[in-house]
Amino acid sequence: MEKKFNEQDSLQLINEMIAQARGNVQNGDGKYSLLWGYIITIASLLHFAFFMYSVETGICYSGVIWGVTTLLGLIITAIFAFQDKKKELVRTYTDSITNSLWIGFMGSLLLAGFILTGKYGFLIYPMATLLLTFTLFVNSRAYKMKWMYLYLAICLICTILYKFIPLLYYPLLMAISMIFGTIIPGHIINKKAKEDV
Repeated sequence: MEKKFNEQDSLQLINEMIAQARGNVQNGDGKYSLLWGYIITIASLLHFAFFMYSVETGICYSGVIWGVTTLLGLIITAIFAFQDKKKELVRTYTDSITNSLWIGFMGSLLLAGFILTGKYGFLIYPMATLLLTFTLFVNSRAYKMKWMYLYLAICLICTILYKFIPLLYYPLLMAISMIFGTIIPGHIINKKAKEDV
């Protein structure tokens, strides 16, 4: 026999769904932010170091650095996604939209990296930082993460600074943007997840 669904049950279900939706952004989602934050920061710093080395030798390994780190990141992301699929967390409409936004961000970066090669390769850095700032802004608004606005401001300042610094230092600005845009927020999200458990 089916139980009747009264007003109290409806309110309780709605409250549970709201609580679940709030927790979704914290339940392990920080790992993707941390993964890509660390990968891109390390790749940017390696690119800067190898660029300094290539000034003396004429040999630049930027394509190898970015190719290997991107492939590594995609493989680890696929493993994470496979593990998350097994858990089947409840996903809200907001989760679906923001996930699509991040997928679009990554796809745009991969395409830009393919198009901007050779002497235009350094232009990927301002484009990536601008796309990151936009994606973080939408994500912060969607999940009402007001604490994120400080980190957004740092990413925005880095985006503007590309106009005023030599190309050589572009990878360093990218590293700073990733530290403040993805690594620190990823750790904050993971910490909040532990506190909420």
